Amino acid sequence: MIVNFEFLDDEPIENMMTSLHFQVEKVVFFGYEDVIAKKMEVTERFLKKYCGVREVAFCALSKRDLQSVTKTMREAIAKEKNQNHQIFFDSTGGEDLLLVAFGMMAESFSAPMHRFDIETCEVTE
Repeated sequence: MIVNFEFLDDEPIENMMTSLHFQVEKVVFFGYEDVIAKKMEVTERFLKKYCGVREVAFCALSKRDLQSVTKTMREAIAKEKNQNHQIFFDSTGGEDLLLVAFGMMAESFSAPMHRFDIETCEVTE
């Protein structure tokens, strides 16, 4: 299974770019509880209906505690990796603390990380 990890952003297009351009079977969103509560339903519905994503998961993260953020991320990523799934990281969107943690996870799990430039629709690895 191909699993994409990314940030749940307030900007809907940033949550969809990878799934719109690549065949992703599962998306795991990391985000803050308030954003998850607001965006979860519409995001999941769109990904399944228009992008062919089979599964969508959401993991709430702390807004201030890097140790807590990396612990939560590591557990979610390890769960997918232990099932021999291919994992990818989309760093489009996100805030500083989350981006730091994301970089640490990509390095730790030796997984590719990419970012979409929304205006040009270009991918940077």
